[in-house]
Amino acid sequence: MSNRIIHGNPIVALNLFNAPSSSGESYDIISAKAVVVRADCFNHIEDVNQIELSNELRILSLKSKREGGQFIGSLQERHRIIINALNQFDLIELEAETDLTPEILNQIVPNKRLISWQGYAQSYEELECKMQKLLTYEARFYQLILNPNSISQGLWPLKIVKNFGRKDIISFASSAVGVWTQILAAFMGSAMIYAVRETDKEDDVFLSLEQLTTDYSIDQTRVIQQIFGIAGNPVFTSMSPLIHNKSYTSLGLEALYLPFQIDDFDEFWRFISVDFEAAELDLTLGGFTMVSPYKEKTFQSASGHLCQPTTVSKACNILINKEGKWYSDSSDGLGVLAALEEIGIDLNGLKVAIIGCGGAGRTIAARISNKNAEIHLFNRSENRGILASKLLNLPFHLIEKFEAENFDIIINATPVGKKGMKLIFDPARMTQNSIAIDMAYAKKDTQLVAHCRKNGKRIIEGKEILLHQVKKQFTGLTGEEMPFEVEMVIREKTENLLKLD
Repeated sequence: MSNRIIHGNPIVALNLFNAPSSSGESYDIISAKAVVVRADCFNHIEDVNQIELSNELRILSLKSKREGGQFIGSLQERHRIIINALNQFDLIELEAETDLTPEILNQIVPNKRLISWQGYAQSYEELECKMQKLLTYEARFYQLILNPNSISQGLWPLKIVKNFGRKDIISFASSAVGVWTQILAAFMGSAMIYAVRETDKEDDVFLSLEQLTTDYSIDQTRVIQQIFGIAGNPVFTSMSPLIHNKSYTSLGLEALYLPFQIDDFDEFWRFISVDFEAAELDLTLGGFTMVSPYKEKTFQSASGHLCQPTTVSKACNILINKEGKWYSDSSDGLGVLAALEEIGIDLNGLKVAIIGCGGAGRTIAARISNKNAEIHLFNRSENRGILASKLLNLPFHLIEKFEAENFDIIINATPVGKKGMKLIFDPARMTQNSIAIDMAYAKKDTQLVAHCRKNGKRIIEGKEILLHQVKKQFTGLTGEEMPFEVEMVIREKTENLLKLD
């Protein structure tokens, strides 16, 4: 490869969607180099004039509905607010479609201008023309945000950053589908990346300041040749980016692990098979951790399969690029076996219930099927359960027939039980001697974990299983062993999360 991505350390700008509390600025606001005051989101725009910020770069943004914001006032009102804020801010975001009037430009010096355009485009060439038009005006920064219709369109803003090669350009794709482009663009030389306070993280359009600095080391200059990632829906609560990226840094690997939110698997497959290479970004795709709901489709699309459990279960959670062809592998089930081994549990002769006959549940069953346990599959829908039963040659029952008191090990291989989703079985019927394993994990206790803790029942959490599985994923994707020091850091972080829960 002739070129390597050697940029990094962009301006990290924290979006402020409401006025700080009267008790003072939060740590996020104080620690951020730049703050974007999103006046369009304030309950009272007049509050903007009362904010006192000590950050190095203070930016005013009054995003219109056209550009993904909330401001719906008249053009006259908009320009009045902008002019009144001149003395209070270092940068004023000017929308290319409405704000580049002689009146505004005569009052705002070029060094205070952040000229912005956000919208849709039909081709890279159209986006390139938009950028060239912005550059005809004098400004400190030029921002081009694409609303993507597909994951592949997210490549266009990255090409803008690469092809123009300027230090004053900010370009990425919007929405959850485009989050990966925000991070990669920042490493490719985009001048700024936006973050939100953890308390404002109601959607998945921006990552938090902590995620950007901790999970992606966005404040460091890095050399990048290869891209890995987690792909599925949802992906933004995963600890995988933190684990993989810290391991790359520790080992000196020129790689970056990104979150790819997928709405359409066929579009994703075209993205990794054709469009990414065609974009000529001087980067290669190394592989992905595949998560729900695409484990089965990934298996079906792969050129070959690297482990027997995936062949049996017809599902995988690892996708590896080998000389341009994509191969499936899986770490599902390895975490379960390792976690049970850690507490001295031998499955021989035990009665095991696996709840959920999707890709994860089937692969777990395939992994433990040679441990001389009596395994039963449970699922809400009959069709998927029957398919799993045929593939694995194991008995299947509808979830309504599940009686928790009859099993030694109960494995919840569904996402149900987190984010307010009600459990599909009654954990109160578990015996005190049984062990529950919850493959789902979240920042707060899942319903199954909460019940077991409250009632003194044994539980193995998804967070505990995660590290075992990620170690396998890391080795499968990179060919390297995860560094011991990273494993210790992640174990400590996981333990802290368990305590916080």
